[in-house]
Amino acid sequence: MVGKVLSLIPDVVLVNTITFLVVSLGVELVGESIDVGNLFAVHTYSVAYLLACTAVGLLASVAFDSVRRAQTTGAGSVFGLFLLDTFTFDTDYEWVGDVALSRYFDPGSVLVDGDVSWADLSVLVLAIAVLVVVSSEYFERRDLSG
Repeated sequence: MVGKVLSLIPDVVLVNTITFLVVSLGVELVGESIDVGNLFAVHTYSVAYLLACTAVGLLASVAFDSVRRAQTTGAGSVFGLFLLDTFTFDTDYEWVGDVALSRYFDPGSVLVDGDVSWADLSVLVLAIAVLVVVSSEYFERRDLSG
């Protein structure tokens, strides 16, 4: 399980690198400006967010036998958590949205202010570790019992 997640890191980094370069070039081509350091920080930070989303999908893939059900559950969970974060933000029930991964990745704050929250980044890294360990344990137990 750990190997599967580690094998995705180059792909996530490559996609973020290409996106960074395209956005930088696009901004130049339209005659605008952007803080390249902040743009780089957003794409670097997003690696942790995307890997956390991937870890949710990993857990779904070991929990279900059907590929379709695992894909639907993984993507639906990430989207559902995003909606939970959105609907509870700045309400009396904001604490409910704390389980959403999107709560810990604010690209606007990083891009505009250069504000990288190390605490939030730590939560994402911890979520990756916990989800991968839970997935691994579940896979091992399920594999041994089958």
